[in-house]
Amino acid sequence: MLEEAVLIGLAAWRMTRLICYETGPFDLLLRFRKLLGFEHNEEGSPVAWPNGLLPNLFACPWCLGLWISIGGYFVWREEPAVVMVGAAAGVVALIEDSLRWRNK
Repeated sequence: MLEEAVLIGLAAWRMTRLICYETGPFDLLLRFRKLLGFEHNEEGSPVAWPNGLLPNLFACPWCLGLWISIGGYFVWREEPAVVMVGAAAGVVALIEDSLRWRNK
């Protein structure tokens, strides 16, 4: 049970971070956030958030992370491999972030 929680948590963290802060593949998430009214800096990170239900959902990593974790649980029940791949991507991102901060 603990293993499932850790894997779902890592996968949910990765998806939450990707949606809330990153540009995504082919800048798809950047364009999506711009459609919602977000303003971004030169690197594509959000710097100003509009009001509204949908923008607030995508602006708040705690809120979005909760919903993604719930979805991750149901995905785990049907296809655990999908969650494991997401968790592995989360580990890669954590390692990359720690190396980037260490080298600053």
